Amino acid sequence: MKKLFKKLYYFNLIELVLAIGIMAIGMVAVLSILPIGLTEDKVSKIHNYSASASDSIYSFISRELSDDWNTTLASLPESKPDSQLSSTDGWNQSTEGNIFFPNSNNSGVYGIQMTSASGDITDAVGEVLIWQTPITNVSIGGVSTDLCTDEAIGINMEISFPIEKPYAQRRKAKYYFEAYSNTSKEKGQVAANVVDDEEQADDSVDEDDDIEDVETIEENPEVPGEIIINKTATLKIKIVDTQFYNGAEPVYVRVCIYEPDSDDSDGEYIKPFETTETTTQQVVTGYTTEWQWVRVGNKWKYREVQVPVYGYQEVTETVENAVQKGDEWSMEVPAGTKYIIEALHYYGGPCTSYWSTNENQVFTLLNGDQPPLFIPGAMGQVSPAECIEEYVNTSTGNIVLNENQVLYLYEIGQTVEFYSNWNGTYRNSGFDRQDVIILAEVTPNE
Repeated sequence: MKKLFKKLYYFNLIELVLAIGIMAIGMVAVLSILPIGLTEDKVSKIHNYSASASDSIYSFISRELSDDWNTTLASLPESKPDSQLSSTDGWNQSTEGNIFFPNSNNSGVYGIQMTSASGDITDAVGEVLIWQTPITNVSIGGVSTDLCTDEAIGINMEISFPIEKPYAQRRKAKYYFEAYSNTSKEKGQVAANVVDDEEQADDSVDEDDDIEDVETIEENPEVPGEIIINKTATLKIKIVDTQFYNGAEPVYVRVCIYEPDSDDSDGEYIKPFETTETTTQQVVTGYTTEWQWVRVGNKWKYREVQVPVYGYQEVTETVENAVQKGDEWSMEVPAGTKYIIEALHYYGGPCTSYWSTNENQVFTLLNGDQPPLFIPGAMGQVSPAECIEEYVNTSTGNIVLNENQVLYLYEIGQTVEFYSNWNGTYRNSGFDRQDVIILAEVTPNE
């Protein structure tokens, strides 16, 4: 009987050498990536540390400035200080716990410790260099000016990790923010229209007569941005300008009127700039009978059918119009009426709207107020300073209005005025507050 044997084949030396070589190349490639991954991981941690550290330092400096503006500014140098730290040992610890400051002679140099969530383990220690710079070339109402250091100051920060390394070898991040003193005027505050009794008193009125001088308008103390009209008057809304995408994209303005003693949920929603349009449309006016060939199943049959008769008629529709510069609308309102104003758009899909009660998106200005720090209009748009220049005193930069006028500056395309990244904090160029500018005027009826 013949036996069958299966012949076995083995790898020869050449094949083994090639396999080992291929495997060695792969391992070298993998190992060469490891240092890069470790470095990137370390850089990512430094980024996180720097962002967290900047928040802590911001809170610390803001609190110090709020407590004693002049003393804190005097402790900060006017130029970037030199690096002096290699350790925070022996330094004073702030109430925040992770910020260290020198005993003396280390102006503008601070230490920062980043700890674990429990606070028991120190992950990293860094050095913070802080210095002040004045805020210059600010456009206020079209006038370029420098802000006084007793009102506002720019704070620069450079954070470097880790502190154990020489300064030149550390990872660094720079941040900047602007601080305003407690004496600076708050935005959007409706000033009281105080009447000087001595100057306004009528000589013909007997001193014993009890006459109360009522302000025409005032801000609702319970709802910032809502205006109360205390006299029977005419409310007029005027579109000063609209620069939303250079005026190419439509912006709509609406008003909510609350009658005296009404609940805030019972307001009358008005579209002041809507119009009626009459068009001629084709409609069915009736039917007539005609004989026609009609397919029934697989056959054609000649039978009577009903045929519509068409005619034309005029149809009137209400259309809401996008606002244009110079548009005006007015209505008479009784004493005790309250109102708020809405601006909205449909750019990019769903509707986005903001009421005048939204203090982040709407800047409210009255006579004598100082406008915000304007930036150039985005994408070549007219700047907000140019849009309201007729309402600005060129000598003082303050707003000039009648006592019964309110100026609203709306930003409806952006929601963030400042943003931060690894290189620092910047103003959002799109947050320019001139998407639509509205002037509201209340004229008392005689």
